[in-house]
This record gives sequence, C-alpha cells and structure tokens, in this order.
Amino acid sequence: MRGVMSTTYHVARNGAEIGIFSKEDIIAKLQSGELQRDCLVWTEGMDTWESITTLLPPSLTPTVTARTASAQNWGPIEAVKTVYWYRYADFEGRAGRAEYWYSVLGVFLLYLLSLLVCGPVFGLMAAAFESPAPLIIPMVVFIFAVIYAIVPGISLMVRRLHDINMSGWFYLLNFVPYVGVIIMFVLTLIPSSGPNQWGDGPEGPGPR
Repeated sequence: MRGVMSTTYHVARNGAEIGIFSKEDIIAKLQSGELQRDCLVWTEGMDTWESITTLLPPSLTPTVTARTASAQNWGPIEAVKTVYWYRYADFEGRAGRAEYWYSVLGVFLLYLLSLLVCGPVFGLMAAAFESPAPLIIPMVVFIFAVIYAIVPGISLMVRRLHDINMSGWFYLLNFVPYVGVIIMFVLTLIPSSGPNQWGDGPEGPGPR
C-alpha cells in the first residue's frame, strides 16, 4: 500500500467501523473467520479505504484465475436454480456475468419450452371442450411466475452491480425513461472487478 505510516488499521464493514487492529491480527482474524473479506481497512497515510484482502500475503490472496474459474461451472440450469431458488432474495455478495446471462438464457429457454409445449396442449383442450376455460390455467401460472420472478430479478441485478464495484442503488436507473434500460444493459456487460467491499469475486452456483 502507498504511504502506510502505521502498523495498525481501522477496519470497517457495511459502513460501520469494527475496530483497530494490527496487520498480524487482521490476517489471523480473516483466517479464523472472525473478520470477513468484504471488510475495508484504512490507516494514516492512505488516501481512501481499501479492501482488507490487500493486507493478505500472496499465498492467501485469491488470484484472478481462482475468482473467474467459477464461471466455467455455470450453465442455464445452474443459474436458474441459483438465482430463483438458492439466492431468491439475496441482495448481498456478487454476481458475475456468467450467473447473470446464463440465468437470462435459462429463463428464455423455459419460456420458449412452455410456449411450444403448453400452448398447443391447452389449445387442443380448449377446442375439445369448446370453451376457453382450459386457457385460464396457463394464464394463471404465467402471472404467478412473473410475480415470483420480481424479487430474484432485482436481487440479481443488485449483485451484478456489486460485482463491478457499484452500489445496488444504481438499479433505479431502470426507471429513467429510454436511456435507463440501455445504461443497465451496458453495465451487465462489464467484467468483474477485483476484490471489493462486497467480496473477493463472483460466487459460484448453489447456496452461498
């Protein structure tokens, strides 16, 4: 670190200071789990708060390869299960491009499959009964699915913003007419940043 003039560091998490520790204590507390890797540190001479992981020796610091390797474990099925079940309302942590776009692909494939299969089936049922009543079932299921997807869709976008070191409040750009959706689309294409206050890197599939 540039300009470090003290052997003790202020440690903060989620905007609140936790305490003041030496570098050795911080490393020990990180290894024991007493401190989390999304903490920030500051000491006299530093221009700004930095990730606590900058204090770790190279052997304990996650490498770029280790952080991005999890992207190869993603697929449409894993992404849909993770986003819409395991992390249904998880607004913490990070979501890489693989998690985000595989979940989009997975939902699209599910929608396409239901359209190709359920559409003809319920259409034939409606014709057989000479009544539109059977069509009510897929309509109700579709409405329920849309409502169910609102929360995980927002939480996924928030974690994608965290992954590029931006506040989740930028999600509100979606409500800016015309340009908001375009800006958010561009943001989803940005590669993962290095370790930041929301974690070392994007998580892999499954529960955190």
